[in-house]
Amino acid sequence: MADLKSVDPRRRLITIVGTLGAHNISGLLADNMMSVARGSDSYTIERGVNGEVNRHRNPASNELTITINLLASSPSIKVLSDYKNLDNVNNRGVFAIYFKDFNSNSEISSLNAYILNDTPGFSDGSAAHEWVIQLVDATTNYNNIA
Repeated sequence: MADLKSVDPRRRLITIVGTLGAHNISGLLADNMMSVARGSDSYTIERGVNGEVNRHRNPASNELTITINLLASSPSIKVLSDYKNLDNVNNRGVFAIYFKDFNSNSEISSLNAYILNDTPGFSDGSAAHEWVIQLVDATTNYNNIA
């Protein structure tokens, strides 16, 4: 018998906390709610002429970019827009962010995150609004689906 694993997208949580208070992100797009990209490799290699190899930790390796896709009707669009506007006006749009996948116990967090970019979608239906968030000091803990 196959080892069947089940995933429930409703068992995922994204929370931001900053000058505008705490907010659980809601209205996530079901089939493409979030993606994660690491800013750079964790280590770089330096080779000597005689074959020596040094490995150097990259200090920028704890930077992540996450992309969150929200339904056009999501109340979280207003909150994220407020943080983006706050950042544009007085550089106060920095917030803490926490992601938890209760299906696998995977976690991503950062005390210093900000809106890097957003792309609103407009169509006849409920178009998605894409938010790109930069995490400056991210910590990650990835696990498999239990």
